[in-house]
Amino acid sequence: MDKEMVKAIRLYLNKTQADFAEFLGVSVSYIGRVEIGDLRVNPKLKAKIISRFDMNDDFFAFYETMRRIT
Repeated sequence: MDKEMVKAIRLYLNKTQADFAEFLGVSVSYIGRVEIGDLRVNPKLKAKIISRFDMNDDFFAFYETMRRIT
């Protein structure tokens, strides 16, 4: 999982950085720094995302499309 996937998950859920941070129980600045690449996606963040978000086929189709157009 990398910064692009974190951002894709947030966008797929149609959340702002603030909403996504609250959803995961982390700070807004943390999400912002992960998305711009100042911080790496660490195991704790991965675990929080995995426990709260189902990475299903619809998400992966969205992610692949997003990667192709960026």
